[in-house]
Amino acid sequence: KEKEKQKVQEFVTLTHASSDVAAKLLAQFKWDVATATGYYFDHHQAKEKTDTKAAEKWFGQYKDTDDAIGVEGMVKFCGDLAVDPSDPVMLVLAFRLNAETACVFTKKEFVDGMSALGVKSTAELKQRLPELRATLKDPDTFKKVYQYAFGFSKNPSQKGLEVEMAVGMWQLLLKDRFELLDSWCAFMTENHKKTVPKDTWNLLLEFATTIKSDLSNYDADGAWPCVIDEFVEYQRSKKT
Repeated sequence: KEKEKQKVQEFVTLTHASSDVAAKLLAQFKWDVATATGYYFDHHQAKEKTDTKAAEKWFGQYKDTDDAIGVEGMVKFCGDLAVDPSDPVMLVLAFRLNAETACVFTKKEFVDGMSALGVKSTAELKQRLPELRATLKDPDTFKKVYQYAFGFSKNPSQKGLEVEMAVGMWQLLLKDRFELLDSWCAFMTENHKKTVPKDTWNLLLEFATTIKSDLSNYDADGAWPCVIDEFVEYQRSKKT
């Protein structure tokens, strides 16, 4: 079972197909990933051309310019999907589309991504949302989405992420995953005036998932960023 699960994940990574399609084709080809993916690409080439045309027409329903869906189009798109724009499932979708910038889907990102997902309309995508949302339950997928969120959310002209934006994303992504989330966000808002570097962003997830809420297993000599060391001191000082 575990080997089959790994092969499904490998197939999905290679093809961007759904896990259901992956499982069916792998079973058909006796769980041979190379043969199954080869069949998938051969069989789907003609279909992808049709899907691309459908996705281009679909893109036209929401585009703000010839080349992109912007804020207005995104609000309409989310409304038709019946999801809040801040719903984490929209971040998963952006991740699957390889979108580079928040609140924007370029035509290429939208058309290529939706074709790879195998959806041709808002109604079809709406049916797939529970599946996309469920991928966040997998720790490896969640980690990829979390790390992706850094570049997606930051100002392209800056190396780091603005604290206000970082706090908003942490509250969105780490709710129910990080017991000290409220305290961390308050600490960052009050004390951190610089932008949040990528290594701090990435290591916070490790901190959130490995360090106990009483900080009893925190190693000050570990390779934690200074701001996390400072947070631990701040948190401990509140108890004395």
